[in-house]
Amino acid sequence: MKLADLSEFRRVVFTPGSAPDPRTLRKWFDEGRIEGARRIGDNRFVDLDEFTALTGDSLVDGVLRDTNVGRRRLGKNADLEDNLYFNGRAYQYRNPQTGRWKSLGQEKARANAAARKLNRILDKEADLVARVLETGEKTVGEVVAEFITDYLPNQALSQRTLSNYLGYYRRYQREFGQRMIRGLTRTEIGDWLAKLPSADSYNKHRTRLIDLWRFAIARGYVDDNEPEATLPRNQSKRIEANRRKRHRLEIDQFWAIHQLAPAWFQIAMELALVTLQGRNEIAHVRFDDQRGDHLYFIREKTEEISEMAFIRIRMTDQLGEIIGRARASGIASPFIVHYRPAKMKRDQMAAKKHWSQVTPNHLTRTFKRLREETGLFDDLPANEQPSFHEIRSLGARIYEQQGYAKDYIQSLMTHSDKKTTEIYLESGRQALTDDHYIPVRADLALDTLR
Repeated sequence: MKLADLSEFRRVVFTPGSAPDPRTLRKWFDEGRIEGARRIGDNRFVDLDEFTALTGDSLVDGVLRDTNVGRRRLGKNADLEDNLYFNGRAYQYRNPQTGRWKSLGQEKARANAAARKLNRILDKEADLVARVLETGEKTVGEVVAEFITDYLPNQALSQRTLSNYLGYYRRYQREFGQRMIRGLTRTEIGDWLAKLPSADSYNKHRTRLIDLWRFAIARGYVDDNEPEATLPRNQSKRIEANRRKRHRLEIDQFWAIHQLAPAWFQIAMELALVTLQGRNEIAHVRFDDQRGDHLYFIREKTEEISEMAFIRIRMTDQLGEIIGRARASGIASPFIVHYRPAKMKRDQMAAKKHWSQVTPNHLTRTFKRLREETGLFDDLPANEQPSFHEIRSLGARIYEQQGYAKDYIQSLMTHSDKKTTEIYLESGRQALTDDHYIPVRADLALDTLR
């Protein structure tokens, strides 16, 4: 298939002086007088591969005349490929889509060969345009929107997992949402994955993309699962590239970032430092998780543990002071760490349980922005600068420096329980009693660190 719109058809088919005017040509098209005519949407095209000649009656200025007009070139260009011309000095190629000229040198054979390649590329582009307009091919962004609306809600996902997944898929909308999903190749996908900072990130994105392409196959938008054809990354720590390269966060750097942070993020930083919980736990802990003299946490599965962790931290004056500041924010929120978004976008609100909730990714981005504002890490590559996760590591080191036993610290950081995990997954949080939570302490006082 080689599609040309009417203006291009008029230029390449008719010799100068023999072409009807555009208005007449449109009428001619609409009356079915052009072999290979195709209407795609509101646009008129002619398939030049199907068009051979116009014989017999043709309309010129409304008068029927006997013609025999074919798709032919002037004599001096008869032995040249389509769109190739000789100006007396060199061979020039005219891009039929843009009208721009490009010199192809003075050797006819080489110029013809180059013109053939260029014409083949343009033929493929025209064919793609036709398929998009005729069959309603989808962009990646459109498929992601359908996936989020029609597929994800029917999966047995926790709110936290759903929120994480939405973060992945919105990134794909931003990064290549305008690309036709059928035109995105495994090579391009592999190149994009290869730029991710870790093997873990690579494999997680690969899995999410595989799911998206499976959905697209089921909808008939693509035939092959291009992401699945890429190779997974080995995450073994024996591989140098997989070993953590992040520099430690020191306490003076913690306070430098803390000083620049808004009040809500200061609360997040302090809570992470004292309790040794990760960003997911900090983002999801609620005021009603403080029951009596304990603060309850459910820690999701991590790389270090295979099951979830269930702990209840005995309240201290320090924890009470942090939570008290959170309550005094003036925002009626169920979450201890919360804020007032500058803009409330519908898709972002849909991923939250409350409009004021902070997502784990927002914690990461905010820490990164504040870290860069300090200028303390400008001499380090971006992938080696400390992240929000390093607050937890810093807290563990401080506990150890202050003489707390390693078992004490470990109980705060990870304490998995397979049986309790099964109860939680089957019946939810309401089925858990105090006996299911491991009692721990978090006695760090921030005043001792300033």
